[in-house]
Amino acid sequence: RTQQLLRSKDPAVAARAQELLGEASQAERKAVYDRYVPALTMSASAQRGREVYERACSECHKIGDTGSEVGPDLRTVTRHYKEALLADILMPNLNIESGYEEYLVETTDGQMITGILARETPTSMTLRRRKGEEDTILRSAVKNMRSLSVSPMPEDLEKSIDVQQMADVIAYVKSLK
Repeated sequence: RTQQLLRSKDPAVAARAQELLGEASQAERKAVYDRYVPALTMSASAQRGREVYERACSECHKIGDTGSEVGPDLRTVTRHYKEALLADILMPNLNIESGYEEYLVETTDGQMITGILARETPTSMTLRRRKGEEDTILRSAVKNMRSLSVSPMPEDLEKSIDVQQMADVIAYVKSLK
């Protein structure tokens, strides 16, 4: 929601959001990252990390038969440095993988629908969000569509993953083939 306000089409809303949420939000995310840096060097268990993945990440990331395809396949990031993985997890809007940015569609009947663009045809588009939930919208029903230039990944995963669990989930991701 913060990112939606910061990127509002209404200049007054965007300006007020920047004043209240802009730099403070970025500094806050950096502070969270700094608190989690010890996860990069502590002893970790890929097995415990799999349990963390299943609880906290599988709503949006699919590995094998587990999870939903909202975010990128985590097997594509196994070669990333641990520091990059930590930043991607805790500051997901800094580096959005192409094809995984969130869109906002306003329909002619006033609905506001968000999600990643999962499929497109000449007559419809499908937006996907957490748990693989999808909305298919006829193009004729689209009043406005725009990229929000944000990741659908929440910025507050530290609320459900402590430092040890972060070390474990990074170990699990690094162990994937």
